[in-house]
Amino acid sequence: MVVEQVVRDPAGVVIEASVAALTAVCPGCGTAASRVHGRYQRRLRDGPLAGMPATIRLTVRRFVCDAAGCPRRTFVEQVPGLTTPHARYSPPLRSALTAIAVALAGRAGARLAEGLGMVVGRDTLLNLLRGLAEPQPGEVEILGIDDFALRRGQVYGTVLLDMRIHRPVDVLPGRDAEPVADWLRAHAGVRIVCRDRAGAYADGVRTGAPEATQVADRWHIWHNLGEAVDKTVAAHHACVRAAAAAQVATPSAAPEPASRPESAVVEEPDTEPVGERDVCGRERRLVVRTRERYAAVQQLVTEGHSLNQICQQLRLDRGTVRRFARATSVEELLVKATNRTGKLDGYLDHLQARFHQGITDAVVLHAELRQRGFTGSVQTVRRFVHPLRGSAPRPNLASSPVGS
Repeated sequence: MVVEQVVRDPAGVVIEASVAALTAVCPGCGTAASRVHGRYQRRLRDGPLAGMPATIRLTVRRFVCDAAGCPRRTFVEQVPGLTTPHARYSPPLRSALTAIAVALAGRAGARLAEGLGMVVGRDTLLNLLRGLAEPQPGEVEILGIDDFALRRGQVYGTVLLDMRIHRPVDVLPGRDAEPVADWLRAHAGVRIVCRDRAGAYADGVRTGAPEATQVADRWHIWHNLGEAVDKTVAAHHACVRAAAAAQVATPSAAPEPASRPESAVVEEPDTEPVGERDVCGRERRLVVRTRERYAAVQQLVTEGHSLNQICQQLRLDRGTVRRFARATSVEELLVKATNRTGKLDGYLDHLQARFHQGITDAVVLHAELRQRGFTGSVQTVRRFVHPLRGSAPRPNLASSPVGS
């Protein structure tokens, strides 16, 4: 290749060049051809020159192949290491952009390439990334299996990882046992399988690689342990509250003997969780609705209906139906529903005392709470006093100044 001229313009560096060879090798038959059919100019982007984008305007020739029996009549000469058929990037620039695409892909990769003097669009980087050949997994000794959601609640997949290098090796459709077993049969040599506690994956490993050792991964063990502890504490939330209240009531009392550590639980075994009834003594609508839904879901589960059928019949979300179906008792659900923290926590005693004194106006009560550090809106206070308005006398605002 002969460089004829180098021009610098605002867009970068432009290099005018041509091919110096007198002949070119036909890619169809390998015969050297010397008869020129025509010429045209190719624009190739090359790696940056002194930090500026570089463009090569290369004049190439189209040769005529005179070999008998050659399927090609004409062909364009190529410069080794610089041009490839139909390419607009030189091989060095293409390799650099491909490395950036693998590391950063779209917008982030385009920003980095521009800073390095290689102007490229995000779509071009994604096309380079899609054009890479998929790496074939080698021999995997320690295999990791886990599921992921393509569309949560509806479409799932299974990802397989090489736990030695912590890289994914394959993705399987669904999260059933058959695809896992087929993959293990096709890839012998797996000695250890690290998986979650799903029964389908356990069956797939036993079928496809019966000699492999199955272990539960650390994250799922801790996650399942946390769920079990949370469920146990939630089921005995009323007992914990009763014990804490008894300890606060008698702070100077000596600790009880070790033979009676659960006296508070024995004295009040039927204590309801705080929050199941409103200030009027009636069951809250949330409690009534939870009991009704739990009874309906459990009845349909007993009759053999699937979760999807229950969702359609009761018009509930699948996650709600799953939570009600897996609950061991309705108290487990009520504890979580009625012991949520709210903005009025810490101000309920003051509100109830003022309400019994006849102050039922939400604006007045809200102003008093603001002086005590309350940051909520007046609508929050209004929702608290609204159920009690019918049975309480209207306050005399003149005799009840703000902050009294």
